[in-house]
Amino acid sequence: RNPSRMALLGDGIRTEMSADAIARHDKYDIVVDATGRPEGLDVAVSLTRARGTVVLKSTCAGDSTLCLAPIVINEVTVVGSRCGPTDEALRILASGLDLDLDKMVTEFP
Repeated sequence: RNPSRMALLGDGIRTEMSADAIARHDKYDIVVDATGRPEGLDVAVSLTRARGTVVLKSTCAGDSTLCLAPIVINEVTVVGSRCGPTDEALRILASGLDLDLDKMVTEFP
């Protein structure tokens, strides 16, 4: 949903909005769902090749009616990733690395 955030990934990582990939019936090794919508996981699974991985980086309050058959048949791995290791993140921030965090955080409560 946010092309400027996708651009932060840099070279070597292909990023695109799912509507374009769906139209072409593309399949990927790794698909990240960060939509925050109940249907996001369905879309992510549909874009994942057999034996690929879906990283579920969404927290949504709505219920999902996900069909598990494609996950089982295609042996798709689903990994939840809500928060990373806070202690490691704080260590990296304290290390003095030149990080442009303003590009990564666009809004904070």
